[in-house]
Amino acid sequence: DRYENGRKHILVDEVDSMLLDKGNCVLYLSHQPSNLDSLESVYIFIWQMIVLNAVNGKYSSILEIKKIVLHNLYSILDKNELYKLTKNYEIIEEIWNELIENNNIDNLGKILSSENIKFENENLNEFLKPLKFLFDEIINYEKRIQIPNYLKLFVEQHLTTWIQSGIKAFEMEEGRNYIIDVDKNLTKLDKHPNIIIIDCDTGVDQINSQWNECLHQFLQLKHQCKTSLINLKAVFISNITFFNMYTNIYGLSGTLGSESEREFLKITYDVDFITIPVALTSRFKEYQPIVCKNIEQWRKTIVETAMKIVTGKNKRSIIIICETIKDVEQIKQSFKQYSEEEEQQNKESNSSNFDDCPDSSETYNNTET
Repeated sequence: DRYENGRKHILVDEVDSMLLDKGNCVLYLSHQPSNLDSLESVYIFIWQMIVLNAVNGKYSSILEIKKIVLHNLYSILDKNELYKLTKNYEIIEEIWNELIENNNIDNLGKILSSENIKFENENLNEFLKPLKFLFDEIINYEKRIQIPNYLKLFVEQHLTTWIQSGIKAFEMEEGRNYIIDVDKNLTKLDKHPNIIIIDCDTGVDQINSQWNECLHQFLQLKHQCKTSLINLKAVFISNITFFNMYTNIYGLSGTLGSESEREFLKITYDVDFITIPVALTSRFKEYQPIVCKNIEQWRKTIVETAMKIVTGKNKRSIIIICETIKDVEQIKQSFKQYSEEEEQQNKESNSSNFDDCPDSSETYNNTET
């Protein structure tokens, strides 16, 4: 057993990514309880509210959406509904406080019991009958969210975070932090388009990973993918805690060199550094940065600079490293546009040269004359 005598040695590749960039990242071992499939109605309802607000040109307020969700989850008495009984603010406050004291409602208006509604102040008895009718109307209201009672508290505890995740999913763009693809390891029947997280630091597809707090489910709804169950965290540990369990840490990196990075690693992990010389002389040359006014000029400059190197005297190949897949697609489109413009200019140039040539019949007549 590798843990029998304690953790002694660990070898880490790309040590700057694992210990610096992702030092605070947490590894979760999660599971998907089957009884959570009923929660799908909750985040579908939240997503519908966010999309409806966007269609109407309205900003999605977290508090407003939360209020509507809770009214479709519980039977809730809104204090404003008491104005149906009377317009007197003092009487409304007295009715509200007595309902709370009698445990008919809680402080938020959630109906706890519609039985034995009574008032200590006899002057309020005239409102008993219309109040019972109002309670029955709220309780019998057909709610759009149907989940088991034992999950309602769980939903209420996570509701604010879920709404924030829904708004974030609405604003996220495909190709920046995620792509839509199928898992190549699955069988043909199980292959469905799904949300696949992209590690922006390494560009690796994290097929077996999911965003938490319903963010993954909202993205699946956004792109009409098959929705998955919410994951619950069973075991978790941060990268820093995991690596510090080992006595000796051996790491390799080709990009770790600044004094501040080395000092941070030395303090956090208590490690030393050895610089291994390269086998060949480095031919790396850094040019002066080019500052562009806007994104269009930035892409155009990249294309023009790349074409100069590719078609220049030495005709060297070039690699363009982009931050996201979205940037790759946009720069690819810029190259395509550049190629089409060059082709059009060549056609116009050839057409112009042909027009400048003397007509063959005229040349023959002039010669004979």
